[in-house]
Amino acid sequence: MFLYGGISVIVGLLWLLVVKEPARLGLAGSGGSVPLRQSISHVFPIKTIWFLGLTLLGYAGCIQGMIGYLPTYLRDSGWTVASADGTLAAFNGISTLGAIPLALLADKLGLKKVVLFPVLLITIVGVALLSVVDNAMVWVLMIMVGLSRDGFFAISFTMSTETEGIGVVYAGTAIGLVQTILNVGSLSSPPLGNSLAEANPGFPFFLWAAFGLLALVAFCFVKETGWKHKPQL
Repeated sequence: MFLYGGISVIVGLLWLLVVKEPARLGLAGSGGSVPLRQSISHVFPIKTIWFLGLTLLGYAGCIQGMIGYLPTYLRDSGWTVASADGTLAAFNGISTLGAIPLALLADKLGLKKVVLFPVLLITIVGVALLSVVDNAMVWVLMIMVGLSRDGFFAISFTMSTETEGIGVVYAGTAIGLVQTILNVGSLSSPPLGNSLAEANPGFPFFLWAAFGLLALVAFCFVKETGWKHKPQL
């Protein structure tokens, strides 16, 4: 934890020293801001924002439930404490390393959905298989699922700001709405999954995979925002 905290402090200091504060833009490019009621009434009818929120609700529910339960599940299956907890450390570490390459890949291709669809499929299958695999395969699945976790969130939030009708003016409201919907999945999936553990220790993983399936279905209705999809000037 000290290591992760130290890295965060260093990155934060670099951000303060290197990154310049962007100019604030209002409706006409001035420093004005949009009234909250106007911002809400503009953003809430945009369907893509709601579908993005549902996508992240399912994805966050899938991941949050799994990472909270897996170490306990592995210890109960005979793993040592260090090995069981180590899978979660590996998951978080590989997720941090994979965030920037995945975002760069999406920008390079110009089609974000092409990148995120395979991520959802791998996550669904990987989480479901955790209930039936053991030993080295657990590590393999945690690396596969974790590699794209942070990148998935980063690209999805970017898509919310790139959605037609949002832009700089309404970006904050759009991200706020998406995060609010997302938190429903983060809060509800762990207790729902854990309640199934008494019946069978592997059942929670299937429920969390179902959350991932919800994300996949919702994502089908999200409009592409990559530069290749937009008309070229």
